[in-house]
Amino acid sequence: MKLLCCSKSWNINSCESDNESTNSEIVSPLPFGTIKHDKPFLSPPHQKRLGIRAEPPSLNFTKTQCIPKDRETNDLLKGAILKNDYLKNIMDDTRLQLLVDAMIPGSATEGTMIIQEGEEGDAMYVSYDGKFEVLINKKFMGDFGPGILFGELAILYMAKRFASIRARTNVRYYKLPRQVFQKIMVDTGRRERDDNIRFLNSVTTFKSFTNRSFVINRMADLLRREFYPAGWEIIKQGDIADKFYIIRGGTATVTQKYDNGRTLDVNVLKRGDYFGDRALIAKETCDSSVFANSPGTECLILDKRDFMRYVDYKVLDQFERKLSLTDLTVIGTLGAGGFGRVDLVKGPNSELYALKCLKKVNVVQQQLQEEVYSEKKLLKMCDHSFIVKLRATFRDTRYVYFLMEPCLGGDLWTLRHKKRKFRESAGRFYIACVIRAIEYLHSHNIIYRDLKPENLMLDTNGYLKLIDFGCSKMTVPGEKTYTFVGTPEYMAPEMIMNRGYCRSIDPWSVGVLAYELLTGKSAFTGPTNLDIFTKILEGIPKNRYPHHLSKEAVSLISGLCRVNPITRLGCQKEGISGLVDHEFFKKFDWKALTAMTMKPPYVPKVKNLTDLLECTNLHREPPPEDFSGWDQGFES
Repeated sequence: MKLLCCSKSWNINSCESDNESTNSEIVSPLPFGTIKHDKPFLSPPHQKRLGIRAEPPSLNFTKTQCIPKDRETNDLLKGAILKNDYLKNIMDDTRLQLLVDAMIPGSATEGTMIIQEGEEGDAMYVSYDGKFEVLINKKFMGDFGPGILFGELAILYMAKRFASIRARTNVRYYKLPRQVFQKIMVDTGRRERDDNIRFLNSVTTFKSFTNRSFVINRMADLLRREFYPAGWEIIKQGDIADKFYIIRGGTATVTQKYDNGRTLDVNVLKRGDYFGDRALIAKETCDSSVFANSPGTECLILDKRDFMRYVDYKVLDQFERKLSLTDLTVIGTLGAGGFGRVDLVKGPNSELYALKCLKKVNVVQQQLQEEVYSEKKLLKMCDHSFIVKLRATFRDTRYVYFLMEPCLGGDLWTLRHKKRKFRESAGRFYIACVIRAIEYLHSHNIIYRDLKPENLMLDTNGYLKLIDFGCSKMTVPGEKTYTFVGTPEYMAPEMIMNRGYCRSIDPWSVGVLAYELLTGKSAFTGPTNLDIFTKILEGIPKNRYPHHLSKEAVSLISGLCRVNPITRLGCQKEGISGLVDHEFFKKFDWKALTAMTMKPPYVPKVKNLTDLLECTNLHREPPPEDFSGWDQGFES
């Protein structure tokens, strides 16, 4: 039997009964490493996408427990991990060995459920001995033996199992909990980056840099690894120097050739030594050659052209509160969800607002107090035409409230589905609005992290407003964050790979948004989130661009959706502001957009406010009261 295991299909024996096997081929429609928000590939196309969130990874970098394993077991576990399309893309030798070392042995007797369909998973498994069987809706789908990895999506976030795995015989397996996986991924990424920063700080040439700490942090992100076999000439005497090198592993010999033809070895470089540092700041030729020694040399490399891409940012903050909760009259509900609702309300002078009401008890149960405070803080900072404005916050015993300007034109997701896809002139307008909004956020050291059409609302004039800052975060320039949060189709590769990220994830999302608006399709789709993540790590292939797209549109999208964030459009020294000069916007009037004198491609027709409401019934069952006091930062 052929069963889809998250992102990879693998063969198991299909059985018609507990005692009889056949060779028939069946494809299971439901992988068992998925979560409750995964949708089948042929699910209804007009269903809004939901975001996902994992608990923040532990940053307590104590040594992970190492469980000794013999060579045969070590090789089996490594092989199972490297056969997985997702995991093999984020492995290096060190990280792979740490994961294998941390895997915990387990066993189960015949008939024991190892994974239960419908439960939220917290670990992945590798079968080691015995027979395991797959059940979907209590129906037997097949079995498999040793060396198969299953349940892997649970190592990223709280994945709801779509199938059960039961011991068909007495079995043994190895298990890796999510927190251990995240700890290893974050720990190795952090340690590697700290090593790189330490190497860079030791370079004498760099000690005279202004704003040195920020520049060193950016340089650490630009470094790339390269391995040179023994005898390879890494740099050649007399060539123009255009790269900076740090020895990461092995050694290298420095030689000089003199006019009389004699060549001498003048130095041996070891781990942490560097060369070519002046190549970044001056145009010079190499005064010596450098050769890799046996068994080979691994270097960290920084190209001169990449070194020049830096800019600093300023932080602004302003907020003013004018209204009280008792000044507001509820007209009806604009929308509702698990955490509360958004009401359309009227102020004392008949001005309209959107009142976001979050149930305090739900916030506490999901431990999202910090996220709610963060959203309040970030919205307070923002004052921009294309970002929804926060007017005030309130609280009572049941809710915390965000009073915001109303966006009565509906969301861009709904409009896109009505239009199927936008002409490039219309798409250009909406993408430009988003660029200006993200540009403003980045200038305040805010990364948005959840850009998608569902979070873009139209005002009554047809201009876009960026809403919902629940996933956004204030960052320190040059430093990375690691939280796995957002909407799968829009997540950037660096977030999926747990390598840490900063502003680079927002330009990626702009590229994915541009693709969706101009083609009418999502850039990355699949039957499971893990399939989507695997495709994201590969980028958008050239054959995925429809023929009707102009070369300028393809250039913009492909530039924004480069897998390596350092080479991505919007990540150079101008930041996302540099996109205004892209050929896709060659004749676009940015001044008219900023002044909001440009005519939008679509102006909503709002004839009656009640047409906007999902519910006008104000008689609701109130949520339980909460007196924990976590909301003291919200005005009463």
